[in-house]
Amino acid sequence: MDPGPSESAWAVYDSKEDDIVEWGTSINLEVKYDMVGIERIRSYGQVVSNAVLETAEQVGFLERVFIELKTRVHLIPRRTIVNHLTGTAVGGDKKVNAAVNLICPNFAAKRKGLNGHHRAAAAVAITCYDLYGKGVE
Repeated sequence: MDPGPSESAWAVYDSKEDDIVEWGTSINLEVKYDMVGIERIRSYGQVVSNAVLETAEQVGFLERVFIELKTRVHLIPRRTIVNHLTGTAVGGDKKVNAAVNLICPNFAAKRKGLNGHHRAAAAVAITCYDLYGKGVE
């Protein structure tokens, strides 16, 4: 999940298909997920806005909800996601999106209704599976 102060984007990574098979911005808590990755907010010593603080509150709320639903939750800092997908800790959205496109070419081909928030959620989903999900299925 890519959290935001008012809505959070999500993406479902299917390791068998090696693709993002679903994505959106409304979370269906009726669905039982095996594992959820949420981008963790970090300031890295910078001054942050109210929107960033509100997003951090959302992360805590979402983490609590998924824990109560007995879902494995992993909070993954953006730097970890960037480093995992690009091999360097200093890659921006462009490099991360390129890595997601290489890993999930079918997802990359789907343009209608897809935005940067969804692509960031896809990056979180792929990283979460690679770091915490392999061998658990």
